[in-house]
Amino acid sequence: MKKIRRLIFLLLVLFILDRLAKYLAILKLPEEGVFVLPFFQLKLFLNPRLALSLPLNNVVVMAVAAIILTVIVYYLIRAAQSPKIFLALGLIFDGAFSNLLDRLRFGGVVDFFNLAYLPAFNLADSYILIGTLLLFFTLKKRHSLTLKTETAVDLRQVDSK
Repeated sequence: MKKIRRLIFLLLVLFILDRLAKYLAILKLPEEGVFVLPFFQLKLFLNPRLALSLPLNNVVVMAVAAIILTVIVYYLIRAAQSPKIFLALGLIFDGAFSNLLDRLRFGGVVDFFNLAYLPAFNLADSYILIGTLLLFFTLKKRHSLTLKTETAVDLRQVDSK
């Protein structure tokens, strides 16, 4: 339980960091943006669309996000025994909740990282991506271990016959 409390604290800090970064982007970024590197720019965008700028009505996106957040909370409660899964789901929750707050307040998501050849994004988008990858690889590893265990049991049963 101590690990979960630390993870909750970490997730809270990350959420606040995302909200603060968006607030500073809105207040401080000039209209033309700021080039950090030739292929990386800090520039304010308000994205009313879905991930990767897919066109979808903002109201529909908010409704789907609310449903997804509810499901994630359910699984977060169940994942309290697995810190990796808890962290992965927590990152996805942080990102989705922060972006939902943007949609409610601004009518779209506040994005400010602009890499060449990629859609603009923010920290919350990064949390969602990292959380999804962590969840995928954690579950894949668990599934692989389960298959190995089941195969070993099957082989022992064949050997005993």
